[in-house]
Amino acid sequence: MYTTPPVSFDTSSSLLWDPAFSLIFSIVMYSVLIILLIGVALVFEKAGEKWWKALIPFYCEWTEAKLAGAPTSWYWILVASFVAGGFVSIVAFILFSIGEAVSSAGGSGTGAMVASLFVGFMGFVLFVPGYIFYGRILYKLSQRFGKGLGFALGLLFLAPIFWMILALDDSRYQADSLARGMAPQNYPGYQGGYQQGGYQNYQHYPPVPSAQEAPKKLSRGAVVGFVLLILIPIFTCCVLAEFAANLSSQAANNPVIW
Repeated sequence: MYTTPPVSFDTSSSLLWDPAFSLIFSIVMYSVLIILLIGVALVFEKAGEKWWKALIPFYCEWTEAKLAGAPTSWYWILVASFVAGGFVSIVAFILFSIGEAVSSAGGSGTGAMVASLFVGFMGFVLFVPGYIFYGRILYKLSQRFGKGLGFALGLLFLAPIFWMILALDDSRYQADSLARGMAPQNYPGYQGGYQQGGYQNYQHYPPVPSAQEAPKKLSRGAVVGFVLLILIPIFTCCVLAEFAANLSSQAANNPVIW
């Protein structure tokens, strides 16, 4: 009686499992992530927020939503989508690992692998609403800096490049009242808003009187230095741990070579 041979995957010959390539790949990926976080931190400092908020997952997105003036519900939809999609994706990975282990042991792990593909697709579907609402948040944030839809798409799909552009260009963050052409009530001579005889051009507002001098902000170089000081040791340890794990895997798969 003919039986279908079990499905197995030989990862020992995969390029991603090669220690040298894995080391280079990890360095590149972590470098891109560091550039992204530096850009977001500089934008936060530029908009008057604390730079370190960019380093905290979900609190970073909360700060972005606050700067954008987006509804709170958008942020919670984003969080629910990413948490649910991440959980389902982990389940899909576990199912795939179980199927691969069963196949390596001589059994038939096809069912678990097919189930992992279905569950993985469901995880992808769950991620979609989060990305849609995150894109809407980035669009409103781009408008606060005088940017348009194209720049918001850049922040979403080419994040490291466009966050650094936003951090280093000459654009300025505009509060909601100024972005809509409305005069804030604490400006001298305010008479009830734009529609009731208030200032017609926010660029000619007189300066707001203040009782004390505003505190000095950190320079861009200081923000970059602090971010690098925090992230580089952490990511260096991650890269070395991945490299050591791949070396151990290669030694286990090819004992003769080692």
